[in-house]
Amino acid sequence: MLIAGTMLVLDQLGVPFGMLYGGVLTVVSGITTLAFLFFVDRDRVIAGAHRRRVARSPVADPDALGPGG
Repeated sequence: MLIAGTMLVLDQLGVPFGMLYGGVLTVVSGITTLAFLFFVDRDRVIAGAHRRRVARSPVADPDALGPGG
């Protein structure tokens, strides 16, 4: 949506397709990507799966695991 809005604004301003048009779209896309990775995602993608360790709680009833458990 933000890229589409940027394109509408650039068209309304009369900016022709070319290096400036593409550069503006690249900058807007880069800023939104960085905003997603650092603010919205909160280090989930950048940190990777190894940082999402969840403490395991012991099984309260060993018989609930079944035979051999």
